Amino acid sequence: MNSNTLDRLRSSVRGPVLASGDDGYDAARRIYNAAIDRRPAVIVRCAGAADVMRAIAFAHEENLPASIRGGGTTWPARPWSTAES
Repeated sequence: MNSNTLDRLRSSVRGPVLASGDDGYDAARRIYNAAIDRRPAVIVRCAGAADVMRAIAFAHEENLPASIRGGGTTWPARPWSTAES
């Protein structure tokens, strides 16, 4: 993701937006199951429902894959999807 795109995302949400190399990125990407080691291009630490909606809309506008991490309750750390049941 280029810096202009990242800056646009950062200016559109209240919570921090972290990319690889940013302070806090490694801590934010860690999950309970240490066997899973994912490195997302960007992490949005949403500060409310508006940030969630904006982050999802941004991913859609930029044709980027998106994953939502909530409580971290599934052991394989699968991305949330309405397609999974």
